[in-house]
Amino acid sequence: VISPGTVEVTVLPGRARVDFSTIRGTGLAALQAAGSTATDAFYVAPEIRIIARDSFRNMYNFDGLHIEVRVNGPQPRSLNSTDKSVSAFRDCGLGCGEYVFFNSLQLSGDYTLTMMLHNKDSFGRITSSDQLNKAPYAFRVAGAQTSSPNSFFAGSGGVSCNVDQTCALQVQAVDAFDNILNQGGDVFVVTLTYMAPDATRLQYAATVKAANMSSSVGLAYNQGLYDVSYRVTVSGNYKMQITRYGESIKGSPKVVSIAHGQVRPEHCTVYGNGSLGGGYLSTQPLYFQLQIRDFYGNMVTEVDHLTDISFTTVPAVPLSITNDKDSQIQVPTKGIYWARYEPTAPGTYALHVKVLGYHVSGSPFSATVVDPAAQGSDYPLAEYTVARDEAARMITVGVPSSFSFYPTSRLLEKRPADRSYLMVLTGDGPAPASCGDCAVVGMPQLVRGAMSCCVEAGDFATDKPVRVHMLTTVAGVNPYILGENRIEVSAGYIELSGSPFALHMVPGPISPYNCTIESLSIQGVDDTVAGFPNQVRLIARDYYGNQQTYKPETYQALKISVTDTAESSKELPYGLNDEGTGTFYLSYRVTKSGTYRMSARLGDQIWGSNPNMLVTVKPDGLTTRVSDTSWSWDTTDAGVVATAGVNGAITVQARDVYGNKLSSDVSSFQIVVTGKGTDLILPTYTSGGAYSAVTVMTVSASYSVSIYAIASGCSGSSDCDHVLGSPFSVVVGPSDIDPARCTVAGAGKRTGQAADETTFSINMRDTYNNRVSELPPKAQFELTLESKAAVVSAPIYAYSAQGTVPVKVVGVVQGVDPRGWVYGFYRAPMDGVYTMRVTYDRDSTVNTNAASGSSAGGAIGVAAQAAAPSDAVLIGSTSGAACGATLPCPVITKAYPPSVSSAKFSDSGGHIYIRFDKQTDKANAQGTFSCSDVLTQVTMRTLSQTGQAQCVWVSPTELDVTLEFGATTQV
Repeated sequence: VISPGTVEVTVLPGRARVDFSTIRGTGLAALQAAGSTATDAFYVAPEIRIIARDSFRNMYNFDGLHIEVRVNGPQPRSLNSTDKSVSAFRDCGLGCGEYVFFNSLQLSGDYTLTMMLHNKDSFGRITSSDQLNKAPYAFRVAGAQTSSPNSFFAGSGGVSCNVDQTCALQVQAVDAFDNILNQGGDVFVVTLTYMAPDATRLQYAATVKAANMSSSVGLAYNQGLYDVSYRVTVSGNYKMQITRYGESIKGSPKVVSIAHGQVRPEHCTVYGNGSLGGGYLSTQPLYFQLQIRDFYGNMVTEVDHLTDISFTTVPAVPLSITNDKDSQIQVPTKGIYWARYEPTAPGTYALHVKVLGYHVSGSPFSATVVDPAAQGSDYPLAEYTVARDEAARMITVGVPSSFSFYPTSRLLEKRPADRSYLMVLTGDGPAPASCGDCAVVGMPQLVRGAMSCCVEAGDFATDKPVRVHMLTTVAGVNPYILGENRIEVSAGYIELSGSPFALHMVPGPISPYNCTIESLSIQGVDDTVAGFPNQVRLIARDYYGNQQTYKPETYQALKISVTDTAESSKELPYGLNDEGTGTFYLSYRVTKSGTYRMSARLGDQIWGSNPNMLVTVKPDGLTTRVSDTSWSWDTTDAGVVATAGVNGAITVQARDVYGNKLSSDVSSFQIVVTGKGTDLILPTYTSGGAYSAVTVMTVSASYSVSIYAIASGCSGSSDCDHVLGSPFSVVVGPSDIDPARCTVAGAGKRTGQAADETTFSINMRDTYNNRVSELPPKAQFELTLESKAAVVSAPIYAYSAQGTVPVKVVGVVQGVDPRGWVYGFYRAPMDGVYTMRVTYDRDSTVNTNAASGSSAGGAIGVAAQAAAPSDAVLIGSTSGAACGATLPCPVITKAYPPSVSSAKFSDSGGHIYIRFDKQTDKANAQGTFSCSDVLTQVTMRTLSQTGQAQCVWVSPTELDVTLEFGATTQV
């Protein structure tokens, strides 16, 4: 029991001991991941938790130490307990305090940790330092998750290649902090799309596999490196896309130039009627064209092969090989050469055409040169008849198109046809059909999903060529055969020179309404998961739904908008790539769950038929360390504050890594309360990913509350992931004062001395017997003592158990000490046995206790007091009508009479001033009175010859004696 005047002493721990201090936390794990809240708001930094103890295992349970954590490695730093941006002090249970350091690192590599306790003098200067860990902790920081925008590629295959080679490059996985990742498992997809000006559609998929130590393009080998290889057979420009989960890496898309391969003579081709012969004119040479090609038929254009070509005839005639057809071509086409020979007479000539010493395809050729005057020399031949108009090679969807040709003879003269020619589209194309006679089947009509065509016969008399009319709603490359219909030929018809032809049916103009959006993700266009790239493909189509070809201007006109329906003014970032085939790859990543609006516009027109496409973003899976809690108790920066006996509801909100609330029962949380004991609480699922539990604590103390999720591989709070902020410090304070639990202590509880200050103390307690340290502002305690007296001789009374005169004493409450003791005193007017009553009034401003008073004195003979008001409750440890074993009835002993403490003459010598050690009743005298009332006769004779002297009370403790004539005394 602390009585007034007692000194409370705080004993601080001694110097920290290395072997007794505790160091723990996720920051000591051997392998950690790089991260930062600057790039990820829900990143949880590794924690280093230090509980310092002295030689007696006393814990430093207050925030007053200077502890430093030194981090050595690629990103050296110093974490100090004085810097609250990187550290915090937390309660870890009853009488337990720990320093928590947050060590977030962004650079991967090997690190060590050293913990130092700096001892300081009274001026705050470091006087010495103790190392808390015997040896440095070693750990490795690995890169964070792969960042697609930061990953990159390198190697010649990412710039150029040729069709004869297996092209190679490498992709390096990199995290958001530009750390080179040394772990595999990423899925990179590499595609090359031919950027064709016509309806040709070519796309190649590259092979991606983990690199090995022997493969290198200048990048250091690691397990986050991937080898990419591809091979294409058509030369030209390709758009290379490298994506990871639909998101392009750095530098993608990239235009890659694929060159032709080496010259392959057997694939070089000859075109032109001259290779078949012609009419003999002494002044007219014959020509044909030689095209230099590689193994795959690509034109070889980068090197002049004129010197590699040889051309001979049998019989020999004058000849030459040029690349400009006698300077008639101003800009010669590389890879195309013209052969010129001059027959000396009609006949058959063997044409030997070689490249690099080897015959080209079809060589030697048999060329027949006829006499123009010979019969039948001017007869049209299919092999001399060539369709040369643009429409014979390419038409546009929805646009009526036609081309014409003249049947040609060996003399290369036009011979209008008087027979039927047919155009037959083969079954290898998107629109197989046969073209009948226009006079019979009619002109072409628009038929959705088909091609319509007819052949209009020529007229010999009017020099009218054969015309082919076409109209299509289908795009693509359609092979067709054009030939002369001959009944007597078993094959049915003779193909024209160059058949079968490739008819490119290119799409019509873009129709924004008919454009489409397709999902490339598992979820769908309008349904995705937070944090995952929503990947869609926008397909440009014409009115008939045909996919467009590569048109750079479409990409420039395409406008994308992704907005949160709750914040429509804020547009989200996205990635848009032109895939080079009339398709556009769109990827965007949303981390906040909810409803979003995605729109695509081509200029000022909506892309597709849905102007407002709503996308539902669902939360990702559970991430325990981002899940948070709410409390029905009060929360502060230091922790949670509860009241003893008051139920507390703890709600755990399950969230994904981005902080989105989960919407279903997906976890199993547990709550462990550690304080006076350990309690396990299992919260139950309510709704919206929330779990709730109700608990109550009745003992006033500090508690540690751990909240964690049970998952595979963990068993409790020591190894399971905790929710955000766990473990929590919960301080349970006392409830309201319960008078029945309060007790009285101090000397005045059992005994005292009349007229002296007798002290008492009141121990404030709540219903659960917790000590209450503060008296509410409007509350008050009141102590009264009652006894009985009998008249001895008025006005003198004496204690009597059967007396009829009431005696009442009111105590004085002086204050409340820091530990919650109410202290005060009372002064009993006489000796005797008293009954003690202590009441507690919760609100003294509502009902004023009639017995209250500020004086500590007692009154004898006062009237009986009214009972205490209804809100003033008698505390449980004070006496009732009679005193029991635990009820105080203090016994007041007689007061010691006042004693003379000093006496001295006045300066004139005519007075004596007598002082007493305590107050007197002044002998009930008023004014001047005879000293014989207070002094003995012997003393009186020394004060005057007559034995008479006058006295007066200056105060209750000082008497003034006037000396008369003949006084003989000394003091």
